[in-house]
Amino acid sequence: PIEAAVRVPSVIRSTGWGLAPKRTNPGDPLGAHHFDPVLNGPADLEKLRAPEVTLDREATAREVAAVEELLGGILPVEVVCGMGMGAAPLDHYSQLRGLDRICIDLVDEPELVHEAIGRIIDGEIAVRKSLEAQGALTLNLRNHYAGSGGNCYTRELPSAGSRPSLASA
Repeated sequence: PIEAAVRVPSVIRSTGWGLAPKRTNPGDPLGAHHFDPVLNGPADLEKLRAPEVTLDREATAREVAAVEELLGGILPVEVVCGMGMGAAPLDHYSQLRGLDRICIDLVDEPELVHEAIGRIIDGEIAVRKSLEAQGALTLNLRNHYAGSGGNCYTRELPSAGSRPSLASA
């Protein structure tokens, strides 16, 4: 579907998780990269923390103004939450620990897996609560990507009083 509006993602600042995935890239541009472990054991769990996220309203307004100027009024501009809302805790863990370690950890170090996944889930919840408190969350019930590869069209949502975009805040 092609919609008669242009979505501009809000500018969200994040402090990060304390640990960032490290990749070794192949020489072949079409080859797969390898995740190098940055979470090397229980002591490194202390480095893993929930990101602090902040909606930068001024930067968002500048982005909207630039797009509106570019479009010259031919299409409306909608501000949408600029942070991907997908959560895949095991994917996050595998990127920090390395794909080859997941199966081994599930057998040899299940406590590490449970603790790390718990911290990741708690962090994801904290991020969403923070974005909600800042009024940064927007609906994604139109031509938004769904994790399954489809889009999110529905007429069954939203509930009364929901805001469709930050522009209506």
